[in-house]
Amino acid sequence: MSSPSTVTPPATPMTIEEFLVYAERDGFFELVRGVPVEVAPPGFKHQLIEQALLVYLMRAIAERNLPYIALLETGVQTEPLTVRVPDLLVCREQTAESKLAAYRATQQDDVLRLNDDVLLAIEVASKNWRQDYGVKRQEYARRGIGEYVIVDEKRKQVIVNRDPDVEQGRYREEKVYVPGTVFELAALERYPLETAVVLTPIWTSEVIRQEIARLEAEQQARLEAEARAKEAEAQAAAEQQARLEAEARAKEAEARAAAEQQARAALLDELARLRARLGQQTDDAS
Repeated sequence: MSSPSTVTPPATPMTIEEFLVYAERDGFFELVRGVPVEVAPPGFKHQLIEQALLVYLMRAIAERNLPYIALLETGVQTEPLTVRVPDLLVCREQTAESKLAAYRATQQDDVLRLNDDVLLAIEVASKNWRQDYGVKRQEYARRGIGEYVIVDEKRKQVIVNRDPDVEQGRYREEKVYVPGTVFELAALERYPLETAVVLTPIWTSEVIRQEIARLEAEQQARLEAEARAKEAEAQAAAEQQARLEAEARAKEAEARAAAEQQARAALLDELARLRARLGQQTDDAS
């Protein structure tokens, strides 16, 4: 998120409900311990990375058939009077559906409250590094967000924070990834992402085109694998048929051999009888 601007603190700290009304005015706001703070809009590269990340998250959720939803710039309550707006987050579908149902009933937006599950938060660091690396990391850990990812395009690194210590307001695990490495999103069943790809500003349309090309290539590979499987199956069936025919011919040859052997035995028996009769006749003649 971009750096906040200075605002005059209200006479008394704002509640979340008051802030939601206040935030309807022009501008982009966070609530920090009861004080509304206007946040500068994200820059061009920031938005490209943010939008591409949304596509990657949606792909991961769809491929794994997870009951989650990825959202852009959605308010998250981190303390009783604090609302942060991470660039991206992942929550449960049921949570998003309940918020949408409440909006339909009241026509008022809400934020993800302290009792709403947030599985993953992502900040694209561009100007406000101190907030993203410092106070926001502490607040997200204290709130119990299981995974917090900082995408730092300027420093060419992705920092993955896991295992929040709620009491201490810190993450027990922190790993830094640079281009040429692959990191995983544990919240999305360890979905892998290439660090260099995530750090590269890219048109969302190009991301989608790449995704379509990937899906088409996978589909073509599946079709070719199915064709090879069918060819192998046909070849196996032909070989089986050839074996059956060979076995049939062998049985036929065996039957013929048995018949010929039986015929030879019969001829030998007949020849023996004829010889015996001839010998008897010769004896009688003598």
